[in-house]
Amino acid sequence: MKKTSAIIILTVLFLSGCFSAPPVPTDKFFRLQTSSVKAPAGNIKGTIAIKRFVTNGLHNGRAILYADSSTPLKLEAYHYQYWIDVPPRLIKEHMVLSLRNSNIADSIVSYDSRVEPDYIISGNIRRFEQIRGSNPKVSVEIEIQLTKDGSRVPLILKDYRAELPTQDSSMHGVVKVFSEALGNVYQQFIDD
Repeated sequence: MKKTSAIIILTVLFLSGCFSAPPVPTDKFFRLQTSSVKAPAGNIKGTIAIKRFVTNGLHNGRAILYADSSTPLKLEAYHYQYWIDVPPRLIKEHMVLSLRNSNIADSIVSYDSRVEPDYIISGNIRRFEQIRGSNPKVSVEIEIQLTKDGSRVPLILKDYRAELPTQDSSMHGVVKVFSEALGNVYQQFIDD
């Protein structure tokens, strides 16, 4: 009887070791690279303030979003793959740095920096996701508005879109393409 009990206990211990759960993956966080954009000759005199971009639903979360090219209307969120901040703040800060580097104006600041701006940029994020499938790409679409401070009539109000292919399927490679796509959007805006 003792021998049978010992065998049963050893079998249970052996089997419980065989069926243990795999380790949980670690969270990974990604930042954007500053984009290179070219300003037209002669910069804007004054200060441009960039407001935090707005959006709704899934784009308010930090998880990186994707869709499959076979079901493009269905968005999903990666597990364990996150932006370092929510896209509305992430994109605003990215635009501030990218436009500063372009020398498009005397000064580019975040709207919340308590500086009296001459112009205000605001935006609405419509798309900011990876498209997986046979032709993988990144899709970015942002409505951008430029107003003169104190005016309610926009100088520019337009949707800007960029879709760029991803050659590197790693998340690091995909995030680099997100940065390039945003730079493409900013360049379209600057050209207008």
